[in-house]
Amino acid sequence: MTKPITVAGVCFLKNREHILLVRKQGTEHFMLPGGKPDLSESIYAAAIRECHEEINVQLNEDSLRFLGRWTAPAANETGRTIDATVFVCEAAEAAGAASGAEIAEVRWVSIKSAPASVLLAPLVTENVIPALASAPRACA
Repeated sequence: MTKPITVAGVCFLKNREHILLVRKQGTEHFMLPGGKPDLSESIYAAAIRECHEEINVQLNEDSLRFLGRWTAPAANETGRTIDATVFVCEAAEAAGAASGAEIAEVRWVSIKSAPASVLLAPLVTENVIPALASAPRACA
């Protein structure tokens, strides 16, 4: 069995109703901004670096609140799973978010009714959205 891919993700939450998702170049699924930690990089540092690289947003550890850690099917690597640590940030932290070099599209998506045309990553549908729905105070 192949070891899960360790990733950090950041859930930017707007009015507890919308989350910021990205679609990477050459892919179909929308997912949280984030990615794999570099060698010897903490999961917090990976989340901060990836948000800067992917959506041109500068964060610090104090702006990240732990939401959860889950294993889910990898959206863009068939047959692989991810071990994802997900943090929540306020929408204001994402002001000016724009597609970085690896990102084809940045979009705010309703957590209650995402458009059918938006294909969401399994981590988002199976873990992040249910966690936001069941623990809204953690996201306040």
